[in-house]
Order: sequence, then structure tokens, then C-alpha cells
Amino acid sequence: MRGLAADLARGALDLLWPRSCQACGTTLGGTRERWLCAPCRAALPLFREGDDLCARCAAPLGPGTAAGGCGDCRRLRPRFEAVRAAGAYRATLRRLVVGMKYARLRDRAWPLGELMADRLRGWGPLADGAIVVPFPTTAAARRRRGFDPPALLAAEVARLLRLPGSPRSLSRTGEPPPQASLPRSGRLRAPRGTVRVDRPERFRGRTVLLVDDVLTTGATADAAARALLRAGAARVLVAVAARA
Repeated sequence: MRGLAADLARGALDLLWPRSCQACGTTLGGTRERWLCAPCRAALPLFREGDDLCARCAAPLGPGTAAGGCGDCRRLRPRFEAVRAAGAYRATLRRLVVGMKYARLRDRAWPLGELMADRLRGWGPLADGAIVVPFPTTAAARRRRGFDPPALLAAEVARLLRLPGSPRSLSRTGEPPPQASLPRSGRLRAPRGTVRVDRPERFRGRTVLLVDDVLTTGATADAAARALLRAGAARVLVAVAARA
């Protein structure tokens, strides 16, 4: 009876406020799906325990990978301890991230935050808790979009995992040179020194969970981790919606 009542209530709400798939726009009326249609959910490229990923940056590793993990981590030597990504930056996950970042669809933050929280639950390094901090975007990017995607994701992750957040503790102090003008090694190190900790007292002796939407080389996350560790953080972990 309870299930029937819930279905009837859901049907009534669908008449008033029709639901649609957050990835493709297909109507969800008449289904129990909350934010993705069945095909888009099946196409989510989520990472699972036991997947062959770099232990430091979560990059998918292929056959013949050299001992010691991915090449970028061997070159960059990042200061963050580890990365947890909900999945790969493709298919449904890419559509959700692109919709949020470039189509300014803020409501994409809550399904992405839910996927991230699902991936983070039970993660050993978070066993003793952490303070959740969004990666800082530039002022120009915030003006262009009208909002801050990492801040929205961080708020969702903190809420779902019941962790404290510190949304305005990091800022960008500059931009690295154009990436196309740099060799690979230069691109990996260019963001260093572009992140400032504005509230260092919040982080002394604390574990920090740094949240962003997509991780590519890990260079910007490394820049933020270095700034946080200089400010006294005990360790820096990274959570992203997608790993490129």
C-alpha cells in the first residue's frame, strides 16, 4: 500500500511539475527515476572499486603502464594525497558536467553531487572526517557563468556526507601562461603559485577535501594542495565529478 500511495503521489506531482532526464531531457513521468532516464543511467561511466586507476590521481591505466602509476604523477609529483572521481569524463557524465558549466544549468549540481557522494562513502582517508573546500575559479569565470560550479558541488558533497564546508577560503591570484605555448612538463607545473588560502586558520592540522568538477592533468589541484599544506593542512584529498 505504501508503494502504491507513493506512486500515486509521484504521478500527481508529475502532472503539476513534469520531471525530465537531466542528461537528455526525456520525460520521466510514469517512472520511479528521479533525475536520469534508464538509458542515460545505464550509460553512466562510473568508476568502481577494483578499477585499474592511478592510486594518486585516479587516471585510468591501460595495458603496459609503467610501474609506479601514471606518467603525469611521476612528472608532476603532486602534493595531494589521492583523488576520488565519480567516473570518466564521457557519455552521460560528460553531458551532466557540460550542462552545468557551459549551459549554466545549476540544477545539474545535485545529481553530480550525489554521484560524487556515493563514490566517497566508505573511502578510508575520509574515515576521520574532513573539511570540504571548492577549488577556486577565477573572477572572470564566475562573471561569465554567473555562478561557481565547484562551490555548488562542494555544498552538495558536504551536505550529503555531513561534513563541514568552507566555501570562500581559497582564491586565484593569477593565471598560468597559455597552455599551448608550454611543453608538457611546463603545462603540469604552470598553475603553481596561482592559489591563495584566504582563511588559513581553518585548516591547521585538518584533512581537506578539495572539490572540483573535472580533473585533467591534476596540475591545478596540485597548486591548491600546495597552498593548503603551506597553510598548515595535515593532508589534502581531491574529489571530482569526472576524470578526463
